[in-house]
Amino acid sequence: MPDLTEYATEEYPLHPSGMQALLVCSWRMASLHMLPVADEGGVAGDTGSAVHKAAAAFHGGKGVADALAVMQACTSEYAKADLQDAAGLFLRYASDARNIGATVVLVEAPIAFSIAPAPEDRTQKAVSVIGTVDQVRQHPDGRLRVWDIKTSKKDPAEVLNGTVYQMAAYCVGASAKLGKRVDPGGVIMPRRYTADASNSPVFWAYPWTYDDLETIMEAVRHAVAAVRNGHLAHMPNDGCRWCHHRSPDLCLPKLKQYRSQHPAPVNLGPKPRFTGADPQDTLPCQDCGKILYTTVEEVWSGADPHGHLKRICASCVLHYGAGA
Repeated sequence: MPDLTEYATEEYPLHPSGMQALLVCSWRMASLHMLPVADEGGVAGDTGSAVHKAAAAFHGGKGVADALAVMQACTSEYAKADLQDAAGLFLRYASDARNIGATVVLVEAPIAFSIAPAPEDRTQKAVSVIGTVDQVRQHPDGRLRVWDIKTSKKDPAEVLNGTVYQMAAYCVGASAKLGKRVDPGGVIMPRRYTADASNSPVFWAYPWTYDDLETIMEAVRHAVAAVRNGHLAHMPNDGCRWCHHRSPDLCLPKLKQYRSQHPAPVNLGPKPRFTGADPQDTLPCQDCGKILYTTVEEVWSGADPHGHLKRICASCVLHYGAGA
């Protein structure tokens, strides 16, 4: 069973599609890392994969009929796909002048990159990411932008918000691959095509730019560090329906059992300060009385063995961590 310290390393890389889930519920992604479960896919996901296959062939120079033939020939890759639905979505996509005339620089292209670990990461191993970027298009202004076909029936704003980290990773990976700046474009939602395909509201852009990537990816670094450090959390969310644990009432007891068997090591890295404290104030440890200067030492917000919140120093944290 892979150790948590190997999470998001070269041997067990992080995938862009899993980043949002990592930030929402680290226990789900950590348990998948330790006990991998085969991804059997579903109708919706496989249908989307089928549309991606046809669109990639289309932008690779195939005609509409040949692109559909490519999609039909690869059904083993998306066995649960509704191929009739996928074909209908692709035909509308292929009739849109904005797609016919698009300058597509990359399509279904593999990407790989690494980012520096967070300061509190006990392993200090780089965070490795691999994935496949849907499309990089060159726009009339000369800029390169990532676009991703999403066959979801959800509201476009919900789709945009739910894929922020995925898109950020695509931009980083595509920029590394091309050696050029690649900005976020947005999502293309073929279910929103109307009779007038070329004027249908299917292109939905992200409100952020390339300059925001570092800020967005910072959260991923800290989330990976939390997993590697053994600090796992469970958060019920919409993704629970797709989780291998299946139900929060089963998931939380498993997390508690894991914690009892694998107590997280004490984190002696950067610790949170108490909010509202005057930088010139002094804060005593509520156990040993040691003065903690907020301008010199950061304060650990810990808990005593009885569960009461206390302000304690690193030495007392070690005392509790030893099971006293």
